[in-house]
Amino acid sequence: MVHCGQQLLTRDAETDHELDQRLCIHSLACLYKFLSPICRKPSKLFLSRLFDHLLLFSTLLLSIPLCIPIKLLLTFSLFALPCRDLGSQRLFVSIPLVILAALSIFLLLIVNLVVGLFLLLFFFPLFLLPLFLHHLLFLFLLLFFLPLFLIFLLLFLFIFLHHLLFHFLFFFLFLHHLILFFHLVILFLILTTACCARSLERPQLAEPARDGGLDGGHVGIEVLPGEGERVGRAGGEGVEGLAQDALLGRELGDGCLKVLRRHHRRRRRPHGLGQKRRSRERVNLQFTASKAFVLLLSP
Repeated sequence: MVHCGQQLLTRDAETDHELDQRLCIHSLACLYKFLSPICRKPSKLFLSRLFDHLLLFSTLLLSIPLCIPIKLLLTFSLFALPCRDLGSQRLFVSIPLVILAALSIFLLLIVNLVVGLFLLLFFFPLFLLPLFLHHLLFLFLLLFFLPLFLIFLLLFLFIFLHHLLFHFLFFFLFLHHLILFFHLVILFLILTTACCARSLERPQLAEPARDGGLDGGHVGIEVLPGEGERVGRAGGEGVEGLAQDALLGRELGDGCLKVLRRHHRRRRRPHGLGQKRRSRERVNLQFTASKAFVLLLSP
């Protein structure tokens, strides 16, 4: 019996090993099928885009201190702030925080573009001349950020003085490309979370009726959906001669409830229009963020 069990275990192990071998061969074949056209005929466009993405998002190790405080500030602002409007019991993200997140992503985009542009101009002046013309448009944006232009100039001087270490730092450029990409993804997620955040309203009680009752007084009762019978009894007690008739009291309560609902709906209509306007603003901000992210990933 023990011998049969050992044979079964050995057969299962051999089957698993063959299955692993088949999976490895299949994955290598798929990888070769995907990479063979690129390896056989590497086009200039593919190479230019490859160098563009490698150098464009590479700011050496200087942009990491810029990313950390921006991420901490955004995280604290978006998730640690209390509710702004506690009176109406709503939870939403204010527009200035969304604008701050968008500006932070825009700042990191400019940093990557400028430093990548300087690298392209210094190391590949002829091979990537079309890319230079493509990225030259972003230099006009620096005219609106003159203090930042001095920072970028210092970065360029740092790269110029340490150009001899470029071959040593080339391996770190790949690592930094991944780190910076994850930083931008985190900022993009924070921005989309702020743009897609909708107002969460708790169920509110209907306001007491302020209209005069049958006896000329105020009802003064908070009305909840489905409580027409209780309101009817209260209304029946407020009117002399109807307190003993439960059926008439229930009908009276249902009529009062309809009037209160119509009045409450009429008063909430401007608030609904404001909700639609805010939702349109969030959709526009989300579209702007998506567009910026696509521009960030495109050459």
